[in-house]
Amino acid sequence: MMFSKKFKFIFVGLYILLPTLLLCPATAMSAELWTLEKSISHAIQVSPDIRAASAEVQAKQGALKQSGAWPNPSIEFNVNDKLGIDDNSGGSDLTQIAITQPITLGRLSHQRKQAKAGLLAAEQNHFYQQLLLENRIAHNFHKLQLAIVTLKLAKEKLLFARNFQKQDGSNKQINYPIVRYLTPLEEKRLDIIRETAAQFVASAEGEYRESLSTFKMFLKLSENTKIKTDILHPAQLPANLDSLLSRQKANHAAILIAKHRREAANAGISLVRAERFADPTLTIFRERDLLGGSRQYFTGISINIPIPLWNRKKGAITKAKSEAEKTKYELQIVQRELQTKLSQNHMHLGHLIDQAKHYRTKILVPAKEVFELTRKGFSVGEVNILSLVDAHNTYFDSRERYLELLYESWLETAELRLAAGLFIRDNKNFSDDGSIGGSL
Repeated sequence: MMFSKKFKFIFVGLYILLPTLLLCPATAMSAELWTLEKSISHAIQVSPDIRAASAEVQAKQGALKQSGAWPNPSIEFNVNDKLGIDDNSGGSDLTQIAITQPITLGRLSHQRKQAKAGLLAAEQNHFYQQLLLENRIAHNFHKLQLAIVTLKLAKEKLLFARNFQKQDGSNKQINYPIVRYLTPLEEKRLDIIRETAAQFVASAEGEYRESLSTFKMFLKLSENTKIKTDILHPAQLPANLDSLLSRQKANHAAILIAKHRREAANAGISLVRAERFADPTLTIFRERDLLGGSRQYFTGISINIPIPLWNRKKGAITKAKSEAEKTKYELQIVQRELQTKLSQNHMHLGHLIDQAKHYRTKILVPAKEVFELTRKGFSVGEVNILSLVDAHNTYFDSRERYLELLYESWLETAELRLAAGLFIRDNKNFSDDGSIGGSL
């Protein structure tokens, strides 16, 4: 009997603790960590842009396969009453069977060359769409990172504003109690600081919700998905500019697209020239006729060769040459724009990184020290309210500006990678010698 009571007690205890035990893992796993690489990998799986580019590649593969196909032959049956009239037997008979085959003279090779160039351009466009998607995901991801740390800063600012007040004995959680008399003007100044901090929190919460919603929608995540990101840390300058320019010239998808389109256009000139002469046709026939008073079969071959007398397709050739000339200049434009953009991005990123380092050491750290000394001095009456307000604003404004510099440097990093044609998922970071290492 005692054993059954003890067992019952254990069972009741487990029944009470079971919901708590079940909730613990769910709480721990409720917010999933999303890195930039993970976000990009997920976006590629659900992006309609990538699927459209993949469908285009498949279409070009079919076009390449079709470009080498010979034209189909044709067969002709001729039934008439000629023999019946000639030998007075009457009726209709099958008098001729003919098979005709068009013969291509070099046209297929030009078609294949043009189709192959189109396929290569489509494959590079698939890569380029991934580059564009990575760039857009990076912008959304870093904006969410900034929103998270800005909201954290806003709450910290509000916590300070609420705690920095005169202790009246009712609040035991005040961190910076004021032990001197506050004038009405000083109290109003502190009230303004608190209200400003509250408005900052409200604005930061709005920015956070907007950034989070945009991030989820672009990755097709449900609204119930809990997301947290890694911290917004300082960016690093990738490889030297010459190394990036050489990589860009050799491997950038946009440049390769323009090159393959130029190849396709040049092949189009040769194709139009070959099409000036329509395909000759070879016909093999077997015919039945009345010869020497009796019906007999005979076999023959005929060749039909079109003569380009009136239509030599001069206009089509001129058009093809002009389009090829256009693709040549389009390639030069793409190379010029990408080289210019890469140089600007590299220079701007270096300035942002240096500015962030300088801002942290020369402004943020001293502002924090001044703020700590000022709020301690104000609590005991050594400094006035204006000094506190100035130190408070300088410290929190400098922190906010430092976060913005980090955010801008990561956006510039994303733009630099797009200009250089480097994938974020595959190429993490570049040292001065161009080798891969480190992590973004």
